[in-house]
This record gives sequence, C-alpha cells and structure tokens, in this order.
Amino acid sequence: MKFSSLDLSADLLSALDACGYTDMTPVQQQAIVPARRGKDILANAQTGTGKTAAFSLPILQQMTERPKEVQPGHVRALILTPTRELAEQLADTIGRYAQNLPLSVLALYGGTTVAKQANKLAKGVDVLIATPGRLIEHAVECNLHLSQVEFLVLDEADRMLDMGFLSDVSKILQQTPESRQSLLFSATISPDVNELSKQLLKRPEVIRVAKQNVVADTIDHVVYEIDEQRKPDLFAKLIKEENWFQVLVFTSTKAQADSLAMDLKVDGIKGVICHGDISQGPVAGRWPTLNPARYRC
Repeated sequence: MKFSSLDLSADLLSALDACGYTDMTPVQQQAIVPARRGKDILANAQTGTGKTAAFSLPILQQMTERPKEVQPGHVRALILTPTRELAEQLADTIGRYAQNLPLSVLALYGGTTVAKQANKLAKGVDVLIATPGRLIEHAVECNLHLSQVEFLVLDEADRMLDMGFLSDVSKILQQTPESRQSLLFSATISPDVNELSKQLLKRPEVIRVAKQNVVADTIDHVVYEIDEQRKPDLFAKLIKEENWFQVLVFTSTKAQADSLAMDLKVDGIKGVICHGDISQGPVAGRWPTLNPARYRC
C-alpha cells in the first residue's frame, strides 16, 4: 500500500516524496487511517518498523485540516519519549515530514539551557517532543501549559516505564484534557504497559506488528544456578575470565546494588551505581506534584 493512496495533503505527500517514502510498512498501514479518524491507538511495534510516521502523519494531517493559532506557552501535540537521543531523532524526523507545513516542531530534554527552551515555549508550539522529567520541570515553572493538548503520544512506552518514569507520566496525563486523542506505542506489552494504556486510552484500536514480548535474536541467554551469597564471586570471575568490558547489571534492591559494587571494588573491578539514592544533577530526585492550587500560572 502506497502513501499516495491515503489522500494526505499535497504538502505532506511532497515532504514524504522528498524523504524517499513510497510504500507503507505494516504498522503504518494499520495505524494511520484509524488515527487520522481520531481513534486512540495501542500499538505493539518495535523500533525500525516505521512507527514515527504511523503516529505523526495522522496528527500532522489533522492539524492541517483544523488550523489553529497556538497560544503562548501552550502546545497542540505532545509526544513523550524516554531519552534525549530519541527526542532529538523524533524532532528531526517529524520536522522533515512537516517541512512544507506552517507548524512548529520543538524537542525538549535535559542537558540544555532551560531559559532558551522557555523562550521557545513562550511562543507556543504545534508539535512538542519531550522527555518526562524536563517537561515537568517547565510545567512546574509555568513555562508550559498542557490544558490545550489535542494529541498525546507515548513513544517507547515500555522503555519509559523501565526507566522509572511512570509517576512522571501519570502527573503529565492529569494535566491534559480528557478530550485529547491518545496514541501509545511500545515494543513490548507488559502488565505495566497494559495498566498505563487503561489510564491513557479510550476504546483504542489495538495494533500488533511484532511478536509479543520478543527478545532480539542477537541476545544469548545463559542461566547459572548458584547460592545467593556466591553471586558476587561468580560475577567477578565471569568478568575477568570472559574479558567483559561493558556490563549492565540489574539488582532487586538499592542495597544489593551498593553491596555488589563494594564486592567488585574489592576484586579490583570498577563500577558505577545508578539508583534512586544517587544524585543525578540539579533536577534529580522526586518531582513536585503538579498541583494547580500550588502552581498558578
């Protein structure tokens, strides 16, 4: 199925042609039409399946059909994504789709100057791609208002939950109107993702273009049966004998992470701890509740 069959605006079709797009991927074929009609979407789709076009093209088309001047500090379409790199990538890709449209596209993430971002937000933004933490920071400072959001997308929802953003996402949802159209895209559909979808979506169109909870075929699984107290010794031995130089370790508790790091240090293995008790910079820690009674903008 080709993009030309979708009856998109001439400006959108021209941009897609400039991007070299002709045939739609399965997720695009299944998602674009119902999303364009305003339906909520729950899509199980992995990275590389063309999901960015699947959620952004119907949003851009609807915004083109219903042009509206964005009020200062407000946003029409909000796309949440877990990392700065993904936010930058989405802003670049969606910016290319919207290159012929009178729409503004902005990426909002940490690690950059808040003041410069606030100045851009003050003008109003048509399509805002943001990481949850930085978005809340701007909302608390009244640089951004979410009461006029028409479209809300959660991209890489499973990664967002894995990274501990559930509380932040829930706070953001509370500030958006119930009348919004919502789209959730996730590589895996876990119980937590299902629970989040119940908060976010209303009678969604369910789309599956990936095997449920599939692990990349480049990953090998190995299980070692060993007593709990001997795990640190085995781990240190594997690092040395297998010559592992980049290892990501998950533990059940923060205390276990601290203990493992100390054990590895004794064995001469350097490691870095990452958990909720470790400072991550000036915006670390628990985010303030977005309470309208407290933050009157």
